[in-house]
Amino acid sequence: MKKIFHARSVSGKFVFDEPAAVISTLRKYDDRDIWVSIDTEKKKRSNNQNSYYHGVVLKLLCDNTGYSSQEMHDCLRCKFLGNSLAGRDPELYAPRSTTTLSTVEMEKYLEDIRRWSSVYLSCYIPQPNELEF
Repeated sequence: MKKIFHARSVSGKFVFDEPAAVISTLRKYDDRDIWVSIDTEKKKRSNNQNSYYHGVVLKLLCDNTGYSSQEMHDCLRCKFLGNSLAGRDPELYAPRSTTTLSTVEMEKYLEDIRRWSSVYLSCYIPQPNELEF
């Protein structure tokens, strides 16, 4: 069973948000070999990225293609976010949700869409810094 605990590294030591839960869990694994994995916390896509995606990217693509916002969103996810079930069942297809993207992953997703839109739809999507709010 996989357990995930949030901690901060301070001067080479881990400071856990819930130390009692960590100790309790570790006791369940006494006299057993375990793997410990450490990963950095990834920042979720920002509100600005989300607003830009829905208010600029999807709007321009919908205006250009006639698809609804939800239809276009689903098409883009299928095209650019791959199959989240590929490792479990290659016959089932479920594109990754944009809500799970980090800020870096979201920017790559947006860049892929801008490039594709320009080449295949002849639809230019301005970058966020090109817009006046």
